[in-house]
Amino acid sequence: MIGDRTWRGAADDVDVSNFVQEHQNEITITFETARNENETIKYYFEMELEFYRIGPEETDVQHTTARFYLPPMTSDMDELNLPDIISQFAEKIDGFSGQNSGWTVSQIKYLRLCWGCYRPLMAGSFIPTPKWIASKSAIVNVKCVDDNNCFQYSVLAGMNVIKSGRNIFRPSQYKQHIQMLNMNGIPSPVPLSQITKFENQNPEISVNVLYIEKQEIIPIRTSKFCQKRKYHVNLLMLTDGDKFHYTCVRSLSRLVAHRTNHKCKTYVCHNCLHPFSKEDILNKHISLCSQHEPQQIVYPKPGKNILKFDKFQYQFRVPFAIYADFESFLQKNDDQSDTHVPSGFCAVTSSIFAEHDYVIHCYTGENVMNEFFAHMHREERRIRSILSVNKPMIDLTAEQKVKHDDATVCISCNQEFSE
Repeated sequence: MIGDRTWRGAADDVDVSNFVQEHQNEITITFETARNENETIKYYFEMELEFYRIGPEETDVQHTTARFYLPPMTSDMDELNLPDIISQFAEKIDGFSGQNSGWTVSQIKYLRLCWGCYRPLMAGSFIPTPKWIASKSAIVNVKCVDDNNCFQYSVLAGMNVIKSGRNIFRPSQYKQHIQMLNMNGIPSPVPLSQITKFENQNPEISVNVLYIEKQEIIPIRTSKFCQKRKYHVNLLMLTDGDKFHYTCVRSLSRLVAHRTNHKCKTYVCHNCLHPFSKEDILNKHISLCSQHEPQQIVYPKPGKNILKFDKFQYQFRVPFAIYADFESFLQKNDDQSDTHVPSGFCAVTSSIFAEHDYVIHCYTGENVMNEFFAHMHREERRIRSILSVNKPMIDLTAEQKVKHDDATVCISCNQEFSE
């Protein structure tokens, strides 16, 4: 983060929409100034609010503070959209105060805009296909050595304007169809950040972009129009130092075939690139996966794929432990919802010291939680006074001393002692 600005709320600021609109001009000016100074920025908003609710007793007013964040955005892909920002905050606040929790906004503490410098990836001239990718026969890499139109050629290849044969790799075959694409105001080579603008100007085309990282295929851009338009194109970005180059993915199934033992065609999720053996299984998966950002599934490597218990310190008994259980009844609210009201509790203090083991305290009546915390404080003081007494260690028996001196392995973790 290289910059931020905060707008503080007054005591009577409780409505998020009114608060954002009240500061709309200042927010817009701050955003535009940051973008002009840095060309492109990555930014996010955060908001802190104070909530209150009425407890079981009408005089018992509870307060809490919550902070909400919006996902980071980039100024080249996401123009400042204050109505959308208001809507996102409102949805998060409803999720916090909903489900009969009773929490109500008492004050907007602040709204903060944070930003940092962002340098989007740029495409470049031709890069040969890596051998391990070429062997899959899954992509079309148009050999555009004389221009920077690899994005346009790859999109046209994904639209199947050239059906098959050696001609699919020749730029000359695509130039006659390039007028099919509306590239007004979009530079060539096409930055990754300009693909959203391309989709807006070409309403029949959606574009996903994949990337190679450590010989793994990962999604770096997934279109919100994926599979909703006449043409959907998957592009694979190749890299060579600071240079980037688009290619067209003709078969996702072959491209990610190394991820499955299934020998036939697979049906691949565009969001996480996980292959499925049947299309109906993929359709069930998509309904859940599409709710999340593009992601890569990474499995543990051999040798690191076995979970072992290593918290050996938790095998030792603690001197004292307290177990508590509450009883409560349901109380109807004005909106016909129910509130659990505690009516009593029982707490048992257990100890490794026989003389202090199994101390029971039960309570039923008014102000249950006050009595519970008061009991916890009393037990804390009692236990501290017991543990503060230092007693000399009991001498080892002859047998215990021999066993101790001859030991070569830790009795807790079964590891050999180091020098």
